Amino acid sequence: MGDYLIQGGRLILPDTIYEDGDVLIRNGKIAGIGRGIDGKNAERVNAGENFIAPGLIDIHIHGAMGVMSESPTREGLLDISVSLAKMGTLAFLSTIGAMPEDLTLKALSIISDTMGTEEGAEILGIHMVGPYLNPNRAGAQMQGAIRNYKSGELKKYIDASSNNLRIMSLAPEIEGGIMLIDELIENGIVSAAVHTDATFEEAINAINHGLRLTCHTFNAMRPIHHREPGIISAALIFDTLFCEFIADGFHLSFPILEMAYRMKGPYRMVLVSDAVGALGIPPGEYDYFGVTCLVGEGKVTISGTDHLAGSASPLFFGVRNLYEKTSIGLPHIFRAASLNPATVIGIDDRLGSITVGKDANLLILDNNLDIISAWIGEKNIRLKN
Repeated sequence: MGDYLIQGGRLILPDTIYEDGDVLIRNGKIAGIGRGIDGKNAERVNAGENFIAPGLIDIHIHGAMGVMSESPTREGLLDISVSLAKMGTLAFLSTIGAMPEDLTLKALSIISDTMGTEEGAEILGIHMVGPYLNPNRAGAQMQGAIRNYKSGELKKYIDASSNNLRIMSLAPEIEGGIMLIDELIENGIVSAAVHTDATFEEAINAINHGLRLTCHTFNAMRPIHHREPGIISAALIFDTLFCEFIADGFHLSFPILEMAYRMKGPYRMVLVSDAVGALGIPPGEYDYFGVTCLVGEGKVTISGTDHLAGSASPLFFGVRNLYEKTSIGLPHIFRAASLNPATVIGIDDRLGSITVGKDANLLILDNNLDIISAWIGEKNIRLKN
């Protein structure tokens, strides 16, 4: 296995930009960062004063290229992996929505069996959205599959996933919701709130039991009211919670994203795509979550309505949006799309930042934030001449 020395780049670190920096890659790991690294016997790559950034990590993505994780095949998941790498996402959680139990167990098994065979973005594990949701905030989720939680049901999902279940998202206020949070904590799985009508008090109770994350915050949740602040206010106020945000320009306005950053700070804001199979395919009508959806104009809606049903944009599109349309600095934008999601699922010891000892999952970007190439370990995927 060879060594590579990427020279003369502008390194996007978690809190700053390091000018004219070098990155030494050895055996697929970052072995050195600085200026004037010797890199004896290493193959040299001139970064040409372009940005060197950590690869993006998407912990909430249902699919791409016409493939949904809810009805996966090994070949389809591998296609998603390769396609996402070309879009700047170098690792992700394969995310499934609410479905009948037999289909859920089948999907968990197929995704788990595919992990470790990817040639592009790494499948880090599985994120289950539901089936323990509030039907009043179901959005595009399959209404008939939504139900309350009963003690012990979690085990069958853990077993089907071969212990690769990383996040389970639920409505904490439903019957059995708090019990489920407790069981998730016992099994080392991140508990997240989503598709929820929880009041402020119900949210605080969930936080006290170990709730860790809110998914696509603001969307499919009880809205903020000045006399009943609801779960969104709790999510923004309490520092223990990480908060996902979709920055595709449709799910949230940019002033709301700016406000969220100012309230959560740089360490608890997590960008996700929530992309469905619409990512990378032509406009038209498609079936997602058992619902007919319309793909067009960069967004996905339930056909005949203006209700959003996931995103048609990659995570990098959200990064670019924040860079162009908010005052958030580039290091903190990339932190929200790399180090913070890695921290949520406990893999920040090997991914999420340009740090010695971590995997060499890197992007080289020009000054317009166009992706020139992606590094996954020793593999260099060139995208732009």
